[in-house]
Amino acid sequence: MNLQGAVAVVTGGARGIGRALAARLENERDLDGATRWARWAAARGPDDERAVRRLMELLSRLGDRAGAIRAYEEFARHLDREYEAEPSAETQNLITSVRAGDPATAPLDTSPSAHAAPAPERTRLDGLRAAMTSWAA
Repeated sequence: MNLQGAVAVVTGGARGIGRALAARLENERDLDGATRWARWAAARGPDDERAVRRLMELLSRLGDRAGAIRAYEEFARHLDREYEAEPSAETQNLITSVRAGDPATAPLDTSPSAHAAPAPERTRLDGLRAAMTSWAA
């Protein structure tokens, strides 16, 4: 494997860890943390449309519709500039919902009192989160 291939493998793995951390934090109702990791993962894969959609969903649910729209527009410009292409129908449908204020993309009440949940078990992802946080800083 050449250096470029090795970098692609490492970057893809890092994006996967970022997505996993975002999902874990979302499950814990930490939308700020989930959004931070979703943004981190999307930044490492500018062609990863699924990562951009996830970021848009989280931003919208966090109440940052402008941020979700900005993420979409930056991605759409990137696709046009690099590939003379446009986002998929799925991504276009999502941005239409975000712009319309669709309830499915509406902000959630993430206050601790709104969703009392048991403390999560410590897992391997906790160690990965700590390592990735220090690496991303």
